[in-house]
Amino acid sequence: MENFNQENEETLKQTNDSLRKEHLEKGDTVEIRSEEHASKKEHSHKEWVIHIKNSIINNQRRPIRRCCIYRAHTLRDVDIAAFTPKIVSIGPLHYFDEHLKGMEATKIKYLGCFLQHADKTARLKEQLGLTSLEEQLEFLCWKDIDQMETANDDIYCLDNFLSLLESLEKEIRSSYAENLNHIASEDFLRLILVDAAFITEFFLRVHFKSKDDILASKSFLLALISCDLWLLENQLQFFVLQEPYNSAFGSYPEIYPPFLELTFKFFRFYNDQGKESIKAEVNHFTDLLRTFILPSAINFQENKQNTTEDELLRGMFGTVEPLYEHLPSATQLHAAGVKFSASESKCLLDIKFSNGRLEIPSLHLFDET
Repeated sequence: MENFNQENEETLKQTNDSLRKEHLEKGDTVEIRSEEHASKKEHSHKEWVIHIKNSIINNQRRPIRRCCIYRAHTLRDVDIAAFTPKIVSIGPLHYFDEHLKGMEATKIKYLGCFLQHADKTARLKEQLGLTSLEEQLEFLCWKDIDQMETANDDIYCLDNFLSLLESLEKEIRSSYAENLNHIASEDFLRLILVDAAFITEFFLRVHFKSKDDILASKSFLLALISCDLWLLENQLQFFVLQEPYNSAFGSYPEIYPPFLELTFKFFRFYNDQGKESIKAEVNHFTDLLRTFILPSAINFQENKQNTTEDELLRGMFGTVEPLYEHLPSATQLHAAGVKFSASESKCLLDIKFSNGRLEIPSLHLFDET
């Protein structure tokens, strides 16, 4: 009996030891799995932190200059064609549009001529015998573009322009509301240089009335390009055009007008008020056309002396409140007894109200309006 009890105790002890060992092994496994889960979680957290840091670093270069070039998202829904260039892309927003690729070869050709003109201008001081403007223009090949030498590797000013644009890259990128980090720096600077050189060369050919220019000599192409150049989504910042221009041609003001004056001349068709200069900073060509319709300081002061906004509202409604609650339509104004007449003013904002008559400048609408 004693032997039986001893055997049972040993068996029970062995069983307990076995269960204890199995329990410990399971505990170790659970603990190991918990440690692995914690390690993976910590690694995932670190990757998440690194990703956020990289996003912050990548976007730090953007907010240097105020954004001034946008996509017209809401308005595009109404008429996509009105905001899409027809023949030439300028800047990065429409650079990848397939229907505009046909102009790239022409823009490269204009880039080559621009660089040669800049190089010839830099060597003009060496030409001591060229005293008259006609002789200088003939040497610079502005009158006859076909006399321009074939481009070669000795274009010394190319590096200067690339270095200049490289120093401005952060400012250029930050001027676009759209994130352009998907365009590599080298590709971005190349497209900016090509487009800036194309515009400058094109404007100067129009200014000097260069013979047999492939674009300016055809009126329909000139009209199409002019319309493309003032589309909001098809812009380069004005300083991107002005600084290379000044670097290349600024030393000879007797030959080359200031770039703003050159731009005024090119877009003179839209300058109904005949403004000769503006004091405000110009962001781009679209912004320039906006300034063309703004009242001049003189007109604004005259208007302010003649009729104040409150006087205008009181004359029509007896109170100043309606404008802030609801802007009445022309039909409502007519029903209220207001008479309309076209004024001779060229400023679209030069609106006058006197003795029940509202004088409004004429608005001329064209296909490109």
